[in-house]
Order: sequence, then C-alpha cells, then structure tokens
Amino acid sequence: MYEKSEEDKVLSGISPYIKFLEDTLVDNLVLQLQEQTKQEQLLSIQNFTVQQHKFFSASQILKILVVLFSDKHDPPPNQVRNHAIIAMKPYISPLSTDQAQQIISIIPWADGVGSGIIVSQIYDLYNNIQNQEKFNYTIQQYYPQLYRYYSSLQFSKNFITNFLITSEGLNVAFIIDQSSTMGAFAFNQEDGTIVTRYQLLKQFYFQNVFDILESFTSLSYKFMGNFTDQICDPCPISRLGYVRTMSVLVDRLLYTGGDSNIYQSLEYFLTNPFNQITDIYLLSDGISTEGTIYINDFIKLVEETNSHRRSKIRINTVSFLIGGNEPLIVKENANNLLQTLADITGGTFIQAYP
Repeated sequence: MYEKSEEDKVLSGISPYIKFLEDTLVDNLVLQLQEQTKQEQLLSIQNFTVQQHKFFSASQILKILVVLFSDKHDPPPNQVRNHAIIAMKPYISPLSTDQAQQIISIIPWADGVGSGIIVSQIYDLYNNIQNQEKFNYTIQQYYPQLYRYYSSLQFSKNFITNFLITSEGLNVAFIIDQSSTMGAFAFNQEDGTIVTRYQLLKQFYFQNVFDILESFTSLSYKFMGNFTDQICDPCPISRLGYVRTMSVLVDRLLYTGGDSNIYQSLEYFLTNPFNQITDIYLLSDGISTEGTIYINDFIKLVEETNSHRRSKIRINTVSFLIGGNEPLIVKENANNLLQTLADITGGTFIQAYP
C-alpha cells in the first residue's frame, strides 16, 4: 500500500469543487469495520458514503478493502471487496494507472463489476504508451469474457470515445442539446466542409449510444432546444422503438435553435420519483441560455437530491465546446460545469475532439 501525497490530490482534483474525505473519518470507519460481520461492513460503507458526500482517495479505498471480512469459506473476501467498491462507486476519485492496479489486485475477478468501476476512473492512459501497456497486462489477469461483458474498452478518465458500462444499470437517461449555440462552427474538414458542434455530437452519439444501452434495462431522454417538448421518462416497456425515436430526433434535425436550460433538464430527472435512473449522459457544449449558469447552484441541486437516489446516480458529460465566438469566460464556465457535474457524482467527463 502506498502513501497518499499532495500530488495525488492535485492529479485527481481536476475540478476545484471535488472534496476529499478526511483521513481521520476513514480511520474511524476502518476501526468500526474491524468489529463487524460482512453484512454489517457493507451496510456501514454504504451509509458512510451517502452521509459524507466526499471522494475516497486511492489510499483510503485500499485501507478499507484490506480490513474487510476475510473468512476463507463464506463468502470469498474478493466478493465482499467487490460489493464494497459498488457501495463506494459515486465517490471514488479519479485514479492513476498505478493506483487502479493496486486496488484491482486485491479484488481478483469476482464478478467484474468492482474492477470495471475502478477502471472507469483512470485518467492517465490516453497518449501514455507505458501506462497502456501496464494496464493491458493487468486486464490480461482477468477472464476476458467477464471483462468484455461488464465493461467497454477504456482509454482514460477523460475518455475519447467510450464510457464505463456496468451490469448494474437500471434506467439510463440522455439529455441532448439541440439549442442555438450547438449550431456554432466547430472546425473545417480537410476538404473544406464546415462541421458544427451539433454535427460532432451526432457523430459521437451514433458511435456510442448502442453500446451504452446494452447494459441498461430502461431508457429516458430529454432534448434541449427546438425539441424541448420531446420527453420520455421512463419510456414504456418497448424500449427498442423508443431508442429508434430518440435516434431519429438526433439524426434528422435540420436546424439547431431555441434555448438550453441545463439546470432545469437535470432537475427534471433528479426529482422525478417514478424513474430508477442510475446514469445520466449529458451531451452539450455546456452553455445555458436559460436558467442559472452558476456551478454552485448545480452542486446544491445534486446535494439536495434524495440521498438514496443520489448515491446511485452517475452523471456523465460530453463537451462539444469547440470553435464558436463566445467570450472566454463563458467557455471556461461551460467546461467547468460539465467537469464538475461528473466529478461530484463519480461520472466521466469527455472533451470531444474533431
């Protein structure tokens, strides 16, 4: 087990709003766990996670996993550690490759979900050949069919084209931005063709949406912009038809237009008592033309969500904020918002590229 350093916090604290647990609180939890049965341990970890609303560092995760119930007969300690990772999922901090490998090494295969969650938080794989080789070696230690079933291929904490996909998903929700700012010029292709932010979103959507949906049992969606009246939450049992409907609405848009209210869209899904959302995918440039733009308001919205629901919901965000002529301060706030929403819910932030 390694020591936590200030550098660890800097690397993982991409958003200025990410808050880490104090070591003394985790030490007290560890003392409590030492005297408990396996069922009591898992319940204590789950309650602790929901009550604190702060992120576990890598060294704190290791400290907790090591002390968990270790009876060799029933159940295997790996299984208990796997369930503990699932309980801590909303507040597992971004991890380096080395940190992730150390955690994975003490939860050998189990059922694949715990290791998949840890993999989803790695931030230093992209364009790092050495880390990719180390990571591939670690993954080879697992049953390939289990890993492929529970998790898509990962490249980095700021994934370029892939999200974590786990088996626990119930209801996935998409918020898709078709507002006026998404029509902004993003870049020119080699042949001179102009590509807008929305065209980039559309390309990203069709590359990823069907892989994401394979791991969820129900679907919700909401559009921002000219199609704001198009809401399905949750869609009826015949999910396939509604996936087609959502995809048609994405694909056949002729012109972007109208306003975007990111706060209101998130509030709609976070406060609806009838859905069982476990993951939200927000595809946007992060610019709200209606409603609040203050990041602290969004943090408060998440914190005030019913604690049982909050502990299960992960917000994944993709920024299409490329090109355009918005002031720098507007762009910085937009990307900080999308990054923060992912950070405070244990989700993934992606910056889309041409």
